[in-house]
Amino acid sequence: PELAGRVFLFANVGEDSERAETLRYVEEYAKPFAADHGIEFHELRKVSTRGPHVGQVRTIYESLVGHNRSVDIPVYMSNGAPGNRKCTVSFKIEVISNYLRDYGATPSSPATLGIGFTWDELQRIGANDRVPHQRLDYPLIDLRMNIHDCMTTIENAGLPIPPKSACWFCPYQSRKDWLRMRMADPELFEKAVALEHRINEKRGAIGRDVVYLHPALVPLEQAVGEQYSLFDDTADSCETGYCFM
Repeated sequence: PELAGRVFLFANVGEDSERAETLRYVEEYAKPFAADHGIEFHELRKVSTRGPHVGQVRTIYESLVGHNRSVDIPVYMSNGAPGNRKCTVSFKIEVISNYLRDYGATPSSPATLGIGFTWDELQRIGANDRVPHQRLDYPLIDLRMNIHDCMTTIENAGLPIPPKSACWFCPYQSRKDWLRMRMADPELFEKAVALEHRINEKRGAIGRDVVYLHPALVPLEQAVGEQYSLFDDTADSCETGYCFM
């Protein structure tokens, strides 16, 4: 089979991993919008090609709580340095690359893959541009569209602004995000606490040091105290400067 025309590829890292609001947006808005505008929408999953789970769909969360030794998310090491970040490569970049190859992309006839970096993200051009059967394109940068231009375009299309895509346990999320989780979804927060414990249990079994999901470099339940305020001066600052205008 061949892919032709306008195709959107969504690498789903797992309902147990991706933020629920992001997956709701995909189902309620992205898929219907694609269908209404003649865009093929393909939802992709990572499938194990070797080991005990060969042929099975795998998620990032499963890889973290399972018996494998590697921790493929950018946890904070005890000295504050970030750990390995293989999650994006393994569950998104490779999944999409393999899909394009299976549908006929070759080094002599590469697929053109549009990447949604904005004009604010010029420094990210060229990242992961090492796949011989695909050619990366940056349509938003070509149009010099920044993040606010994109939000305006989305609103003008009659769609709500999508939530930020990320795993709910991602160490890269802000301190405020962790606090909001504890306040709004305490069960999910406790699940994150248990995940951190599980990761360190596995690391301890092979003689490795403790790692953390929070940049404070203390266990998550201590880092995100209930006494904190969303407007605490020690929390992350507003990214745009418009919060208090």
